[in-house]
Amino acid sequence: MERILFQNGRLLDPEASDEREGFGLLVEQGRIRARIGPGEAAPESARVVDLAGRALAPGFIDVHFHGSLIFDALDAPAASLRHDAASILRHGSTAFLTTTIALGRQELGRRVEAIARAADELAEATETASVLGIHLEGPWISGQAPGAQPPDAIRAYDAAEGRAVLDAGSGCVKMVTLAPEVPGCDALVAELERRGVVRAMGHTRAGAEQASDAFDRGVRHVTHLFNAMGSFHHREPGAIGATLADERVSCDLICDGVHVHPAAVRTAARAKRDQLILITDRIDPPEGGGVLGEG
Repeated sequence: MERILFQNGRLLDPEASDEREGFGLLVEQGRIRARIGPGEAAPESARVVDLAGRALAPGFIDVHFHGSLIFDALDAPAASLRHDAASILRHGSTAFLTTTIALGRQELGRRVEAIARAADELAEATETASVLGIHLEGPWISGQAPGAQPPDAIRAYDAAEGRAVLDAGSGCVKMVTLAPEVPGCDALVAELERRGVVRAMGHTRAGAEQASDAFDRGVRHVTHLFNAMGSFHHREPGAIGATLADERVSCDLICDGVHVHPAAVRTAARAKRDQLILITDRIDPPEGGGVLGEG
């Protein structure tokens, strides 16, 4: 059994109030086994890694990562998903939800099925980040807030289509981003709740009242807060204000210094605290560019 002791570093523990100086971390078979306090002897047979003052933190989990998969042909998702799982690991994320875009009726179910099959093939991989499942970003979102989504693929929710798509995922669909103003949204939220899928609001022009009503009906997360949604005003706080004020709802944020102003990031962090999740929303287009949803 491989045992590794990381020592002489700064442990960044999300459950601690500050950095842990002088502690070591014992890892066995790739899993954290124990913290070693200052002055404690190294366990026998452990290989020691001297961090030389560097920081050591848990791996990140990215619930919104498009990668290269969205540019791939329908019949070849396995290679792209493996590429994405290796790429994201090099940047510090050890698990992720591979995220789709709005796709046409003929393509959506087939692509979800192919991705789920590819994710299952990667389940035993040890040199890549773990694929936790699929995040469907659309197509049941607002055409008034498409962001970078293909407008022609955005549509109302059809119950028969939705059930077929979710069935095609064989339990691999873990999150769906939807807009509460889209026709059929109530049925979609109910179907997702029945299946244990995270209901996320995003790409929406919903006002504060409509957003709060969606939270009452079971929406529990908000996708890339501030982006692709209506603005905040003190007399009409919109979906942003409803999200910041509701303790039932978590949200994620693209914190890259471009998508959201630092002051807005601080506001969200103070309002949501440990209900705030950082995401990349990253895409990896092929050399020379690519077409979203090609194939």
